[in-house]
Amino acid sequence: MKNLSYKQIYEAYLDFFQRNGHTVIPSAPLVPENDPSVLFVNAGMFPLVPFLKGQEHPKGKRLVNIQRCIRTGDIEEVGNRYHCTAFIMLGNWSLNDYFKKEAINMTVEFFTKELGLDINNIYASVFEGDQDAPQDTESIEAWKEIFSKHGIDAKVGKGERIQPLGKKENWWGLESGGPCGPDSEIFYDTGKEKCGNDCNVSCNCGKYVEIGNNVFMEYQKDGDKITPLGRHNVDFGGGLERLTALLQNVDSVYDTDIYKPIMNKVKELSQIEDIKSQRVIVDHIKAATWIIMDGVTPSRTQQGYILRRLIRRAVRHGKKLGIENSFCKEIANIAIGQFKGIWEGLETEKENILKVIEEEEEKLITSAESLFSANSKDIRVRVEFSKNILAMVTSRKVGTLLIGLLMTSLNSSAVSKINSISAVDIYLIPNRCLVVNCAFSLMINQPIFFYTISLRFSQDSNPNLPPRGLHLLHQPYNQHSLD
Repeated sequence: MKNLSYKQIYEAYLDFFQRNGHTVIPSAPLVPENDPSVLFVNAGMFPLVPFLKGQEHPKGKRLVNIQRCIRTGDIEEVGNRYHCTAFIMLGNWSLNDYFKKEAINMTVEFFTKELGLDINNIYASVFEGDQDAPQDTESIEAWKEIFSKHGIDAKVGKGERIQPLGKKENWWGLESGGPCGPDSEIFYDTGKEKCGNDCNVSCNCGKYVEIGNNVFMEYQKDGDKITPLGRHNVDFGGGLERLTALLQNVDSVYDTDIYKPIMNKVKELSQIEDIKSQRVIVDHIKAATWIIMDGVTPSRTQQGYILRRLIRRAVRHGKKLGIENSFCKEIANIAIGQFKGIWEGLETEKENILKVIEEEEEKLITSAESLFSANSKDIRVRVEFSKNILAMVTSRKVGTLLIGLLMTSLNSSAVSKINSISAVDIYLIPNRCLVVNCAFSLMINQPIFFYTISLRFSQDSNPNLPPRGLHLLHQPYNQHSLD
């Protein structure tokens, strides 16, 4: 296994596939053009959907690129070893050109010959088949042939070298529909002990790390119906961060040279050691720089809301680390320097990026301070209407408790149904109080109303702060939003 920098890895990737007849295409902007089905480009194939359906691409049938992506559906997982909201996908495509056998062979050749990965540690998963499509026997045979050339007797089955799995693991397509199909994922055995007798490539125990995935888009999804597409496309995707962590033999993507300069600065500023909060700041500020580069500004809706939430989550995690002064601009400056060699727009938009991040951090600090002025007496619980709540679940138990408190202040006979808990945030304003925010929806005499609650528990006897207890906050939501 070669110890390569992340720049060497993506340069080797582009070079290898160019030698194999692929043309490099640029990364698409993060905000999809003329497609409201997603807020951000979340996969390398997303900008290529028209060409996967049959439209002729001006660059040909074999394409390769590195694509910046944003995913926030699992934002609460950020801070563990591998999760990021902003990441780089290595991608190559065959638009009705080569198919399964050639795609798998090229992928394995890149991993073993260009990166030096040991074929003896490579495992594969394939689609096991269901009522919509048969078992992917073509991929199974391609894998058997590859392993056989290296003297490996590859068996097929649970826990074997080639593992058939269901749609959840080995089928890919967009939720909104379009081209889709079975995939064959490639895993690397890290040498760790198995987590149990049922340990397999789909485990999260860390023994097997996914390093790439060939999606064979030969079907079309319309609603719940899946039919043959009439074309045989290949879409390969591999996470640069995860592959770099493997090659650099580190335990987390945040320990790679992709993130190390940013992480070092966060650690330097931290007064308290909390690795998850440090990783969240690194990820969120990096993501913010990319999003602003592509023309988004903080707002209350859509992409602007996600951007605002990323910056404000970073600020709150900074408070957990004991960082008292503004810091996001400083971290953003290092993140820009780290990625400007890949995305030139980071350098050209640098002044604007830093300005937007600095202003958003100051807005949050100002909002927090205003909530605890001497005039803010009797503030303890906030119950208010808002039609633009968009957030992530962090704790349903806390949310249920807060809703229970709200029920005591409403006419219980009018409340017919609790629809959903959409957000719970818990954070600490140093030397002031603990804050718990909850967003949820209620069915009150049929219409659905959205609420937020904030509980604030005073930590000291400061006469300028409200007393301990629960009180209604009557101030409008949009004047003092901490979300």
